[in-house]
Amino acid sequence: MMSGSLSRPLNEGFSAQYSTPAYGLTLIVGPTEEPVSVSEAKVHSRIILDDEDALIESQLRAARMHVENLTGLQLCTAAWRWSGVYYPCTLPRPPLQTVSSVKYIETDGTWTTVAASNYQIDNLCRPARIESAYGTFWPSPRSQSSASVLIDFISGFGGPEDVPANIKHAILLLFASMYENREPAKSEMMAVEALLSPESVLELV
Repeated sequence: MMSGSLSRPLNEGFSAQYSTPAYGLTLIVGPTEEPVSVSEAKVHSRIILDDEDALIESQLRAARMHVENLTGLQLCTAAWRWSGVYYPCTLPRPPLQTVSSVKYIETDGTWTTVAASNYQIDNLCRPARIESAYGTFWPSPRSQSSASVLIDFISGFGGPEDVPANIKHAILLLFASMYENREPAKSEMMAVEALLSPESVLELV
């Protein structure tokens, strides 16, 4: 994921990772729930039979991942790891819930955890900002081409009931188009993008 760009879709079921020379982002624990359930999708699309529930579930997952890709958001709760050669200004995949740990590598190769009192989070902006606490400085990591700073964090709106209604509706539109046409139609995509436009995040790192 490049600075100033939106997130890319991730394959789930294993830790997926993509990176640039500056930093990488790894999915540690994916969401355990989808924003839109199979039953909700079936009601929306007036599907009565149960013999395609597995397909519906797969298409809902694909629709959710596409929405996350378009907006840069994390919808349901997931755990991520940021890795880079410097300390970031912001953390991707908002909304941020909590920072689990910040670690850096010493000159002797030892990973050290930065005390939580030595940094602060500004969660009023999106994406959330992270910076050294007032009167302190980030400890200097070892200079190397591979990652020398690791930040583990939890992000997402929460459970399905916490995801904004316009985002859930966009997922339903995408699903309905994929189910009926096996790929999103242009008109549906325009409606989806209009629904998601207020939620999109431009990442600044």
